[in-house]
Amino acid sequence: TLTPHYDPRVEEFVVNEVLSVFKQAEEEEAAASEHDPLVLILQEQLPTQKAEQELLKEEVKNLTESQHHVI
Repeated sequence: TLTPHYDPRVEEFVVNEVLSVFKQAEEEEAAASEHDPLVLILQEQLPTQKAEQELLKEEVKNLTESQHHVI
């Protein structure tokens, strides 16, 4: 029969595997927190685009109201 015994090579392998998983997770998290230049540009443009969208909504509303007055 086989009896279990302690093998330091197995422990070393398991520890290295676990550490590599943690390291990979940290690297992925770091990469996710770094902003792509395109993302930064889009973030800068967002307030302007929102303002333009609000102006367009207001214009559509005014046009719709003026059409109701004509009819």
